[in-house]
Amino acid sequence: MNCRVFSKLSRRMLILAGVGILAACSDDGPIADIEGANPASDAPMDTVSKGIEALTGGHTRIVWTQQQNPAKHDKHGNGQRFKLVGLDTRDGKGERAILDKVKNYTRPILTPDGRRIVFTDKGVKNLAKEKKAYNPRCYVVNFDGTGLKELRRGYADDVWADPETGKFWVYMGEGFPSKGGSALQASKLTRFLLDDPKVAETIYKGKISVNNLQPSRDGKVIAGLYPWPEARRLDVETGDLRKIGHGCWTSTSPDNSYLSWVFDGAHKNITMVHPNGDDEWVVPINTQKPVKRRDVYHPRWTNHPRILSATGSYDKKAKRNPVEIYLGKFDPGMTKVAEWARVTDNKFADTFPDVWISGAESYSLDVKSLGDKDAKEPKQKDAITAQTPVRETPEASSNREDSLVIRWDNAKSDNKVGGLVARVNAKGRARFGRHYEMVLGGGYLKMREETLQPLLDARKAGASTVQFLVTPWTSEDGVIYNDAAGMVVFVEDGAFQVRYFNSAFKAGPVSAGTAAHIAVSGTGETCKVYRDGKLVTEKAEFNIPPLKAQHFGDGTWEGGVEYYSVHKAALGEEAISSTAKPLLEKAAARKPVPRLRLKGKLTEISEASTKQEYDAYERAVVVYAYDVEEVLEGEYAEKQIPVVHWVYMDRQFLKSMPRKIGESYELTVEPFLDHPQLKSEYLDHGISIFDLPQWFDITTPQP
Repeated sequence: MNCRVFSKLSRRMLILAGVGILAACSDDGPIADIEGANPASDAPMDTVSKGIEALTGGHTRIVWTQQQNPAKHDKHGNGQRFKLVGLDTRDGKGERAILDKVKNYTRPILTPDGRRIVFTDKGVKNLAKEKKAYNPRCYVVNFDGTGLKELRRGYADDVWADPETGKFWVYMGEGFPSKGGSALQASKLTRFLLDDPKVAETIYKGKISVNNLQPSRDGKVIAGLYPWPEARRLDVETGDLRKIGHGCWTSTSPDNSYLSWVFDGAHKNITMVHPNGDDEWVVPINTQKPVKRRDVYHPRWTNHPRILSATGSYDKKAKRNPVEIYLGKFDPGMTKVAEWARVTDNKFADTFPDVWISGAESYSLDVKSLGDKDAKEPKQKDAITAQTPVRETPEASSNREDSLVIRWDNAKSDNKVGGLVARVNAKGRARFGRHYEMVLGGGYLKMREETLQPLLDARKAGASTVQFLVTPWTSEDGVIYNDAAGMVVFVEDGAFQVRYFNSAFKAGPVSAGTAAHIAVSGTGETCKVYRDGKLVTEKAEFNIPPLKAQHFGDGTWEGGVEYYSVHKAALGEEAISSTAKPLLEKAAARKPVPRLRLKGKLTEISEASTKQEYDAYERAVVVYAYDVEEVLEGEYAEKQIPVVHWVYMDRQFLKSMPRKIGESYELTVEPFLDHPQLKSEYLDHGISIFDLPQWFDITTPQP
């Protein structure tokens, strides 16, 4: 089957509409006819260049920004003390300045032929309270430093070659707020012709975080942050978005496999997301020897699907902490970085690398091998079929879904009904659990206004059904939910209770650690309440007044909520039971993870970053080291234990942190790797223990 390759968008704005399925051609599609940069010699001429080409396999050009203040790391590229620097493995000149004038340069991008560089001057203006104003402009310059000229206002993210015409398009973020933090958020994504900047098209209209957007080879798919920290994959032809995780520095493979990645908050790993959107695996990208498992930054795919670039290490405690550029080569299954090559070795911080490799545009990944750690090297570099499995939407064939207006499964899911994406914001010390559920202890989670409106409309229309899957951690009292429209769900005297306008019911006993399904089906101001799919009739007393806003929790209840839905109809027992049963079965089938309760003496702490460094994040965690004094529950044989704690929540530092070195603390912890929800959180790791697995403090953070 021949599949039309998308080469030119209509000039209308592409608006989001439904969950898209990323279809792939039956072949890897045409490749732009590009004449690459001419090498000055037939082979690399210096030691560094030879090491680079041993990994890349051919003529390579690299461009980056270099901070001119050795004592400071400006990893977001907001300062004015940069040079634009490059390296060509075939010209014998080594590392040298392309633009020697010290100013702001950020996100330099090599054109698909390796001959020119597009970059952005952010136009940063520092405001009060560590806020910033941005007026970005993008420029182009030849690789030899000649021909500098301004292109357009905006932040350039990538340069893409149209496979049909060979023309170069610059993808750019536009429309920035008057005030912002360290990370830029645009209001739309556009593209324009590099050689005729007046010719421009809107790709996506909506909030989008810029820094690392890369289209697939055919231009149909762009993984990005829509906006941070929600990583999604955009189907350019339909405007559909599909959620692929939480994190930063998203990227799309430069072939047509539609493989994507999301960088974690620890700044150590990328999560590869299969083209089917369901399968994923973690790949550490800090395994190169000089970095020694410390933080890295600026991960970016080169124009070769098996090769990435990154910078590191970022270690605040090191006496000499150079930030250098590394190239890594993935194994055939994209499950690990099998080889590394070091590009720079100097006293400056080298940031935002981009890499062009001659002939790389002809290489494609074997989709059938993705995620297979035993995959073999391909025998030839021919284009490989990219078959994208179709994901069926759960319950899509059920009639009861016709009345569904809101659905929130968990923080990892699309949570989309029609054109509405259900989003929640964690406030106070509320957070997300290891199943991506809302964890309410110490705070609350709030639905955004656009999500609440369909519920209010359903109530006004006279009929609605609200359903939850809740897992209490204890049997103690507390508020679980208040929708500010007549309904409150809470725990009192060891039982779930529901208040709905003038009715109040008990919904059965609470069992700590056991999931319960609660459904409230209302008509007018009367309702029926269901527990685990069965109607309950026991009345309760009024004793919980409605709150003023729609919240999950109020800081009093310890537990999780991982399913929430609203129907604009009063569903009956059969429909409610058919929803409750699979949710309860899924929860019951989960295997517990190892848990330790121990007494430990604090011996070493990671110094938390400043509020300015945390500016782009809503929450952050730190690693502390303890000497194990006594194991109270579970089994642990080591003498030391590294523990990850919350330190920054809802954009505020916890007053209970830092803890005091030398004091003893009782800890309840689980393996850090069993809490994948933390991948998107910023992690400060400054302790000397690198050879022991980390554990996570699961208790509710103290204020």
